[in-house]
Amino acid sequence: MSGADLQPCAELNVTQYSSWGTWCWTSIVRGEMGSPGASNTPGSRNGSSAWRDLAGNLRLFGGDSFFGSAGIPYSYKDALMDDVWSFHPASAFDRATKAPQFSLSAGNYTTAQTVTISDADSGAAIYYTTDGSTPSQQSDLYTRPLQLSQNTVLKAVAVAANAGGSGVTEATYVFQWSFSMSMAGGSPSGVNIPRGGSGTFTLEVNPILGSTFPSTVTFSVSGLPEGATGAFNPSSIASGSAQSKINLSVQTRAASAMLVSHSASSLFLCLLGAPFLLLASRRGAITGCAGLRILFLALALAAPLAFLSACGSGGASSGGTGGSGGNATPPGTYPLTITATCGQAQAKINVTAVVQ
Repeated sequence: MSGADLQPCAELNVTQYSSWGTWCWTSIVRGEMGSPGASNTPGSRNGSSAWRDLAGNLRLFGGDSFFGSAGIPYSYKDALMDDVWSFHPASAFDRATKAPQFSLSAGNYTTAQTVTISDADSGAAIYYTTDGSTPSQQSDLYTRPLQLSQNTVLKAVAVAANAGGSGVTEATYVFQWSFSMSMAGGSPSGVNIPRGGSGTFTLEVNPILGSTFPSTVTFSVSGLPEGATGAFNPSSIASGSAQSKINLSVQTRAASAMLVSHSASSLFLCLLGAPFLLLASRRGAITGCAGLRILFLALALAAPLAFLSACGSGGASSGGTGGSGGNATPPGTYPLTITATCGQAQAKINVTAVVQ
């Protein structure tokens, strides 16, 4: 459509397009989208939707925009619009509604939280969002406290009667997934363990945020006494599992005793040396030479000592009556720390082992 097709309505500074009456069409001046301007106008249109937003501004959406041609006096043309306009009056209301307030400060949390939103203007309606978007009267209406257990950007506005909408109240809540570990029902945190015996601690692990574990849970124990070992059953908890029980078994070591044994080679040397001892003894008895008797006497004394030494030290090994050898676990009271790890989260619990 060109300006030559339109005929002006001088009294309105608009354009007449029908000979049926004083129907006139005003041009659309869009300006720069998103920037207000006094000369901007949606033009003439019919059947638009209009409402007042929280700030008291008039909103206009769509409608039929009419225009005509001077060459076709008894016809007109129109277009269905899908644009949105906002009119900003100098003072829509005498005052604005006071902004709502949150009961919980923004921050990092490891457990689920409850947030209450209150209005500073009594009776004001509160609208909120939890996805970071700006709330409006089309957003959720606040009616009861909110339960939060995952990262949330909470925003809210309030609207009171005969007042403009409030500013936006905003808070960001960051939740670090966590879990807890405690003694299973009825299981003591202190266990008596005899030397050479074992004792068992039964524990329970529970997700705090969510009902399952997002990754594998592993376990470790520190503070075990000398000669003791610890074993977990099960050794880990699989990802996706829910509340679980585990057992820690602590095994102590008993006192060790020394056991002496004769080897076959030592016995052979003893038997081999016996004839020489006898021969030395007989020759010493039949010779008439004093020097030879002294020599054979010396050999007779040395040989038994050497061979008896071989026979007596054939092979010594230490064997424990309570294990594979080593120092026994000393009696006493030992504080143990059990640690469970799931991703970046950890849970710890202290227990006591009493070795008797």
